[in-house]
Amino acid sequence: MEIIGITSLTENQIAQIQELQQYCMAYDGSGRELFLSNGINYHKEMPCFFLSYLNDILCGVLIVFAPTIETAEISAYVHPSHRRNGVFTGMLLDAWQVIHQFNITKVLLVTDAVAVTCKEILSKWQGVLSHSEYLLAYQGGEKPASFPFANQCLIREAEETDLEKMVQLNMAGFGEDQGNAAHMVRENFKHKQTRCFVGLLGNVIFGLGNVRKEGSDFYICGFIVSPAYQGKGMGRFLLYQILKQLNPTPDESITLEVDSENQGAYFLYTTSGFEVQSQADYYRLDLPIVLR
Repeated sequence: MEIIGITSLTENQIAQIQELQQYCMAYDGSGRELFLSNGINYHKEMPCFFLSYLNDILCGVLIVFAPTIETAEISAYVHPSHRRNGVFTGMLLDAWQVIHQFNITKVLLVTDAVAVTCKEILSKWQGVLSHSEYLLAYQGGEKPASFPFANQCLIREAEETDLEKMVQLNMAGFGEDQGNAAHMVRENFKHKQTRCFVGLLGNVIFGLGNVRKEGSDFYICGFIVSPAYQGKGMGRFLLYQILKQLNPTPDESITLEVDSENQGAYFLYTTSGFEVQSQADYYRLDLPIVLR
């Protein structure tokens, strides 16, 4: 068995991964797709795609998503016929060596809630549940009641002069330090397949949301409303305007993820036309224990 670690994927490798992913999703009844880009990773030079081959056939893939300087999220799929043969462990150990080199201190293994095999691994390695996230898909809905402040607000795509205010909003809303917040804002802003929307009330940016195009689908991420403007309907107005501008066709989907503990955001999304599709669990791994 051969395992390679690389920083980017060829079109052929993407096709192989997607074929493996679709087979595993159908087999497991899961709904979580892998993010096949390193565009948001903090360290662009860090190998983040680990592919396991047997006789030139892809039997496993592991991806390291590390958008901040200290945290890495690991997602993987292994073909059912190659499970319990050390494929995942081999990819993880190779990934761990890279993660260690870049001084990443927090490692989370992301698994679909229905993934039985992964739960067995987590039990063996004493993985501790950190949190869960729901994947929601937009099903459409009626136009919400009029917003009394609509004429005072402007929703538009972000401009370079907005970036510093967007960084401050990320720090206030997500609790990020300035370095991580600046990285996330600037990477999303320059990402070719991402549109960054801001909501303004006068000269104040009260909220923002990013929309990444993945194939024919849209993925909303980094949606946030300033704590000072929460509970006033501003978030619902911003979300509605973003959805209106996307105007998806029947063949296009709009999805987003929300932390299971963020009840305010969960209520906003599920009362704005989104429905839960699947649940992902994030487990904290003490990888030195694994290596022993």
